[in-house]
Amino acid sequence: MFVLFFVVSLLVRQATCCGAETGNSDYTLLQDPVFNMDISPPVGWTYFPPAAAAGTAALFFVGQSNDTTTAKMRADTEITAAMIEAMVEAQLPVTNVLNFFIIHYLILIFYITDNYQPDAISNAGMLTTGVAGVVYGQLAGGAITGTYTGTGTIAYLPYAKMVDVTIRNAVTTRSIWNQVKNNFLQKMALNYNAKFTGDITANSY
Repeated sequence: MFVLFFVVSLLVRQATCCGAETGNSDYTLLQDPVFNMDISPPVGWTYFPPAAAAGTAALFFVGQSNDTTTAKMRADTEITAAMIEAMVEAQLPVTNVLNFFIIHYLILIFYITDNYQPDAISNAGMLTTGVAGVVYGQLAGGAITGTYTGTGTIAYLPYAKMVDVTIRNAVTTRSIWNQVKNNFLQKMALNYNAKFTGDITANSY
């Protein structure tokens, strides 16, 4: 699993107005959040099948990865980058700033992981009829939004993958995580061409 570690500096603050709440209110503390989403993946998160499997029945998509390792690395890198930007915009600290002589900080290490697994997707090009064993993809706005598998007339069905993104060793209110979620969705769509089906939900690990 591709994992990036980041040092987070969190200034410990004491609540002054009310105690911790439970449930799904905006003030609920949510630790180690897991963001659940359905994504039509950017084309770079997919890869062209081995030549032996694809034969001459399909073509590359421009920007597609060459193999599953590269596709997975691109997905992990872009998900992590978008999540860090989302957290920064929500004013969650993501850099290590230490000054032991003036201010004492509690240093925590958090890391971001995801369970995305790439699929082998082929470009049908001018083909109108599928070939057995080949998964054809429909490209729209930089993402694979439809697929077809079969030997009949190619007719694409909606395509999205269920993905969980987890942030470990991090805690804040559900309200802040909702801001992070909305920022993340925007970053993924604008920077990486990811298409989302439905809303993103956030729950504790």
